[in-house]
Amino acid sequence: MSKFKLSLKEKALIGITAVLLPIIITFFLIYNYNRVFLKQRILDTLTVIAECYEGQVYQFLDMCKRRAQDFASDGFIRSQLLKETRGRGNSTHILSKHLVKNKIILDKTIKTIHVLSLDGRVAASTDSSKIGMDFSNKEYFVRGKDAVTIVETYVEHPELPELAVAAPVLTKDTGRLIGVIVNFIKISELNKLLLGEYNKELGAISWGKGLGAWKTLEVYLVNKDKLIITQSIFVEDAVLKQVVDTLPVNAGLTSNKEIDGFYKDYRGVEVAGVSMYLPLMKWVLLVEIDRDEVLIPVKAMLISTLIMAGVVVLMIVLLFIVFLKRVVRPIRLISDAAKDIAHGDYDVVVPIQASDEIGMLSESFNYMANQIKARKTALTKSEASLSAAQKIANLGGWEWDVVKNKVYWSYEALRIIGSVQVKYGTKYEIFLNCVHPDDRDFVKKSVDNAINNKKSLDVDFRIIFKDTTTRFMNKKAVVGFDETGKVNRIIGTLQDITGRRQREEEINLLQTLILAVSDTKNLHDALVIALEKVCNATGWIYGEAWVPEAAGKYLARDHAFYSKVAGLDKFSKLSGAYRFASGIGLPGRTWSSKHPIWIKDVTLDENYPRAAIAKEAGLKAGAAFPVLAGGEVVAIVAFYMLEPRERDERLISLVSSAVVQLGQVIKRKQVEGALHESEERLMSVMDNTPAVIYIKDIQGRFLFLNKQFERLFHIKREGLEGKTPYDCFPKEVADSHLENDRKVFEAKSPMEFDEIATHDDGTIHDYISVKFPLYDIGGTVYAVCGISTDITERKRSEEEKEKLQDQLYHSQRLEYVGRLAGGIAHDFNNIMTVIIGYGNLLKMEIQKESPSSVYIDRILTSAEKAANLTQGLLAFSRKQIRNPKPVNLNEIVRHTEVILRRLISEDIKLKINLTDKECIVMADSGQIEQVLMNLATNSRDAMPMGGQLIIDTDVVEIDNKFIKMHGYGEIGKYALITVSDTGVGIDEETKEKMFEPFFTTKEVGKGTGLGLSIVYGIVIQHDGFIDVRSETGKGTAFKIYLPLTKAVVEKIKPKMYSTLKGGKETILIAEDEKSIRELTKISLEVQGYKVIEAVDGEDAVNKFMKNKDKIKLLLLDVVMPGKNVKEVYDEIKKIRPDIKALFMSGYSENVVHKRGILREGVNYITKPASPSELQEKMRELLDS
Repeated sequence: MSKFKLSLKEKALIGITAVLLPIIITFFLIYNYNRVFLKQRILDTLTVIAECYEGQVYQFLDMCKRRAQDFASDGFIRSQLLKETRGRGNSTHILSKHLVKNKIILDKTIKTIHVLSLDGRVAASTDSSKIGMDFSNKEYFVRGKDAVTIVETYVEHPELPELAVAAPVLTKDTGRLIGVIVNFIKISELNKLLLGEYNKELGAISWGKGLGAWKTLEVYLVNKDKLIITQSIFVEDAVLKQVVDTLPVNAGLTSNKEIDGFYKDYRGVEVAGVSMYLPLMKWVLLVEIDRDEVLIPVKAMLISTLIMAGVVVLMIVLLFIVFLKRVVRPIRLISDAAKDIAHGDYDVVVPIQASDEIGMLSESFNYMANQIKARKTALTKSEASLSAAQKIANLGGWEWDVVKNKVYWSYEALRIIGSVQVKYGTKYEIFLNCVHPDDRDFVKKSVDNAINNKKSLDVDFRIIFKDTTTRFMNKKAVVGFDETGKVNRIIGTLQDITGRRQREEEINLLQTLILAVSDTKNLHDALVIALEKVCNATGWIYGEAWVPEAAGKYLARDHAFYSKVAGLDKFSKLSGAYRFASGIGLPGRTWSSKHPIWIKDVTLDENYPRAAIAKEAGLKAGAAFPVLAGGEVVAIVAFYMLEPRERDERLISLVSSAVVQLGQVIKRKQVEGALHESEERLMSVMDNTPAVIYIKDIQGRFLFLNKQFERLFHIKREGLEGKTPYDCFPKEVADSHLENDRKVFEAKSPMEFDEIATHDDGTIHDYISVKFPLYDIGGTVYAVCGISTDITERKRSEEEKEKLQDQLYHSQRLEYVGRLAGGIAHDFNNIMTVIIGYGNLLKMEIQKESPSSVYIDRILTSAEKAANLTQGLLAFSRKQIRNPKPVNLNEIVRHTEVILRRLISEDIKLKINLTDKECIVMADSGQIEQVLMNLATNSRDAMPMGGQLIIDTDVVEIDNKFIKMHGYGEIGKYALITVSDTGVGIDEETKEKMFEPFFTTKEVGKGTGLGLSIVYGIVIQHDGFIDVRSETGKGTAFKIYLPLTKAVVEKIKPKMYSTLKGGKETILIAEDEKSIRELTKISLEVQGYKVIEAVDGEDAVNKFMKNKDKIKLLLLDVVMPGKNVKEVYDEIKKIRPDIKALFMSGYSENVVHKRGILREGVNYITKPASPSELQEKMRELLDS
């Protein structure tokens, strides 16, 4: 493709122009040469004229000098001047008369003649008024004494400049200077010279004929002060008034140069001129003629040249017309038809006037027109839609020619801008002037950045319209480049986005409000945020929220938001005390109407109770809006500003939208809260269920997985796309899963399957999978949902469950036995108390030498064994009385070590490993020692051939994992005692019964079966746990866990023993068991005590009332019918606060605690007790 596209007409025109152009150029070259030549000839002519005038001026000056020299050589003047200098006679008058009659008449150009003496005084003059004047300081006098001198002066005749021609007057014989003669000549005489009047006076007939042809030719003189000293033909009265500051004057006066050429004269008119510098007078002679006049021949020559060129052009035009008619016109018809098509006329037909190539072209063009018409019809519809869309979108186009700095706007773009200044093809700066001043620099920098960095442009800015309104615009553009890569244009679009920006502001307010309110927990928090957001977005200075009170009759102020303007804080505080009923005040009126209320000035409103304080705060315009939720007003929000303002519908619409959204958010939050809670509950169930939940499509690809699936099979929801069971399981497992899925798709109903899945550790787990189809809206099955439950643990748990059930049964059986043992303890203790008591009484009556004493000793021994047996039962049932204190477990083990070494045989090695950690527990030391001795005894019996007995202590922490593994325990820190041996071990059947009372594997008569029962009871009673690990033939290990305590270990005081002695005090015995009561009475009376009996609590109080001054000690059974022992004791204490008491019981510890006795730290003795033990305890109390 050629670089330039030319039509035939243009090509023909170029061809003809190529021929004509050299001719025209030749014409103009000749014209230019002649023009330059003519101008130079004119300057040469002017130079000749100037030289002539220069010669005449010099001739005139020389004549003046000769005239002065001639006068100075006059003998009469010499003699008279000499006389005057000598003071002889009337020489002044004579000489002056001589000058007037004989000298001044000789030359009409001389105005005045002075004869000056050597001292510069006027000795004689044609002007008698000047005689005697002193001119000694004048230049012409000073210079005239030496030689003939011409000086320009203004002294003699100030109205006109003059030439002072001075010559020295010398004596004839000696040549001595005796004075100076001065001729004063008017410079105006030069005008005659320059105007040719002298020549005419001398008889020149043809002078001025040639000069007269030039109307603007001027010859004039300029002095050293740049003033005209001759007449001007253009300016009247110019002598010594017209300043001539032109190029030739400056050149002559400053550098003595003479100039010829074209320049501006003193009028400012372009002239052709020549200057001559006269150094004698420091004058510049100028000969000038206006350029327009002197170049008239040049213009005539130009006209001739143009006429010749016109003739040539006319010939070219004629040739061009012929070419157009014969060649171009047919083609032009086709071109015009193409333009008609371009302008939308698709019905045009080109006439076929010939059968040549142009005819063929016409025929092809007509066919093309028909095709274009069909396509244009479809395109027109599309363009109409696009044009409508652009108009609706307020979108216009523009293009900036960066090189020419012109912007071309589309009609829509001009309509959008709406400025009379911006027009098609105006400068870019005109558009910038329409941009808002605050955005102007930003727009300019953005455009410059796009040009400099050759990147696209996308900016938002504001335009100021001719009615001073402001609208937001968006300008997008891309840069264009020339062939060198330099940016030469920018093409873009302009869109009015004012509506969008307003909507964005509203949306931004609504969005920020909704987002902020969505995170609030209650209505108050939502109102706090809403007030701040609306005030910041709209410019309200003060905002407040009012909510209905619980009764619904009044509005109460909930919150206020305001700026730091003085007075608003006081207004807010005072407003907080107001309550508004429906229809009262701005909030009440809005409440009743459920519509926004606008008040131009609240201080002038009659139904505004707070007008006074509002005026003090400076508040004026106010508006209130109802916040509706479900049709009910849940709050009123009101806003104020500092100036009166008419109702602003846009502002009302904006805030109304905000409060509507606020109400909807409040209502939606209630609904969403319930829905979210439901969804969270569902997702929580799905993600926290131990079951595996998943959804797969028909191709077996996973669509959803719950957390359990992710944890077990390491597929995340984020990377779920395209995953199938083959990505999780071995092929055979995946095949079985997909086969089951297929069955569900075919059956279109829920089904249950037994499936397996391989875990990371390689184990195969059993699952029960319930699968059911999922349907789309059209009722087509698109996926299967599966809920698979791992039943591997269930199977294992079922086995463990059976084991735990056995353990529970065993524990319950022990509990039942314990209850039985505790239940019979009281009665058994009472019986043994009677047997032991009477046995001791009988022993005191019989002599030691009596054979019966042996039988009594055996009875007492058997009774003590029976009593110990009872204590063992109580220990097992955890109802034994204990005295827990903070003790160091290691110290107990150390204290028991000596006993244990004696207890075991010599072939058993005892090894004790104590921890360095603090093992402080709350325990009864005696009972813990009993536990160690019982376990050591069992270990000794389990090692008949010897072995090793090991006791370890440690501090451990029981956590959830421990509890889950062992099935018992509570979270916390424990002291651990481990008693292990290398004996024969215990089988499973024995372990199930080993803690039951009276169960033993020993031979008859070698064990009571209570050893481990007592251990079990003591450990449980200390809130501990016991665990047994044993295998037949490998030994046994008992682990005892006792909770640690932070209490400090108390030092044990040694017990002081005293000899048993009787007394004479009165003792009140309250015992419901008659046999024990009688036995106790007898044993005490034997020792000298006085005894008062009471059969129950009521009887005890009555007996005490009768003998309150005698009774020194109360002996009270803890459990009695009627009034309980605590009531008895409290009632007696009120009568005798100093009364002493000793409590006794054969019941378990929990019964004693329930009676509230042990908690008070009172004295207590357990049944059965021997008379000596009882009396020792009593004596101890009485003596204390």
